[in-house]
Amino acid sequence: MDSTTYNIIFEYKFTSTKNDIQRVASAASVFQGIFIIKIDDIIFFSEDIPLLEFYLYLERWQRKSFISNKEWDNFEYYSLEYEEEKPILEIRRYHKTKASIRSVWKKTMILF
Repeated sequence: MDSTTYNIIFEYKFTSTKNDIQRVASAASVFQGIFIIKIDDIIFFSEDIPLLEFYLYLERWQRKSFISNKEWDNFEYYSLEYEEEKPILEIRRYHKTKASIRSVWKKTMILF
């Protein structure tokens, strides 16, 4: 069986200023930034999101899935700032070593 490999890159750039951070008590929503996911140099996702909040979702997912020596769980990211019924970003496992990535805010359709 053939297997296709994709080059997936996550990039981020903070858009919050030092003054923004000092003015607000809740730091999780203040560390805003552009988060980009590129798949084979095609932008799949590019949005200004609360990066600290996103990081906390990732950290909890990693701790729950990888450190506990479990096979990894699906990842779903919802934000307190946006009222979406579906996850803003999700990574779903469909095979032991394969996964799909989806977003309600995707910039382009990429088929795997």
